[in-house]
Amino acid sequence: MRQVIITGTSQHPTRNFFPLCAATILAVLLAATRTLIAQEVSHVVLALPDAPAPQVQAPLGAPQGFASVAGTVADAQGALIADAHVELDNAATHEKREALSNEAGQFAFSSVEDGLYSVTIEATGFAPAVRTGIIIRTGESYQLTTTTMQIAPTSSTVQVTPKTQYELAQAQIKAQERQRFLFVIPNFFVSYVPDPVPLTAKQKLSLAARATLDPYHLIDSGAVAGWEQSRNDYPGYGQGAAGYAKRFGAAYGNTISGTFIGEGLVPALLHQDARYFYKGTGSIPSRIGYALFAIVRTKGDNGKWEPNYSGFIGGLAAGAISNSYLPAGDRKPFSNVLNGELQHFATRGIGTLMDEFLSRWVTTHARDKGTIGHDAQKVP
Repeated sequence: MRQVIITGTSQHPTRNFFPLCAATILAVLLAATRTLIAQEVSHVVLALPDAPAPQVQAPLGAPQGFASVAGTVADAQGALIADAHVELDNAATHEKREALSNEAGQFAFSSVEDGLYSVTIEATGFAPAVRTGIIIRTGESYQLTTTTMQIAPTSSTVQVTPKTQYELAQAQIKAQERQRFLFVIPNFFVSYVPDPVPLTAKQKLSLAARATLDPYHLIDSGAVAGWEQSRNDYPGYGQGAAGYAKRFGAAYGNTISGTFIGEGLVPALLHQDARYFYKGTGSIPSRIGYALFAIVRTKGDNGKWEPNYSGFIGGLAAGAISNSYLPAGDRKPFSNVLNGELQHFATRGIGTLMDEFLSRWVTTHARDKGTIGHDAQKVP
């Protein structure tokens, strides 16, 4: 009789059951994982764009209600191009704004309204480059991809006449000289350009001279002289025509010294800008603080905020000159100069508040758009 030998495996079937189940589950999980990975890779590949789109950054410092656009200009070898002429054109309104690239090839436009724009870039020796279809939305900051300029073909003539920084500043001055508060009072020292170009020393003196010689100041000095004579201020001048002439000369002299010295000569020597730079955005408290802070700070020619040394020194110089031609009995060097300086800062504070909240709405040409004088910019 044959014996059937039963092995240990047959005697204990549960010993192999659990390893077999674990192996089966592991195989199923591996197959499912491979399927999911294949689906994700397919999804990523299908989602890849055909071409890179303009880079859009989160809004960083874009004024409320506006946007900003910036970019870089380089040649085919990657060298950065300075002083390239950049024009931002609104496709709907055809309003144009202009800028020059700085030494790092960078340009920027701030306070840009929403809409569809194109950018045209020109530089000497290069063919013009045009970027179209740029959609601007309120509150966003747009960083365009680097624009590569190609060498202009030798077989064609390309006339590129980018405006220099001096020319842009000169255009801004011409626009400011059209600004008159209530259609009469010159309002030449307020800039409504978001990023104004710094003025040269010659341009500062020219603007101050233009303001000093404005016919309005003759009328104003005449009114001041009449008011002082009616009150018999500075009795050493006397009365009658001679007294009035002396008071008129003193009043007009105050205008000359205060404007030409305080807003032209001293800022030119100290490389500062005597203009008020309109803010126009933000909360009312922040704008009030900005306006009042303009009493003690101003922009330097480097585009950075600095203590308003030119305003302080200019006020002292104007006060000393004004005291020098008062009648002998009314000359008080210390008190007159100090009081004049305090009055200067007080009137400056009132003036900056008016410039921030009122002047733009009652000043001629203050809200002009699409002109180089108001929109030309230079990246500092």
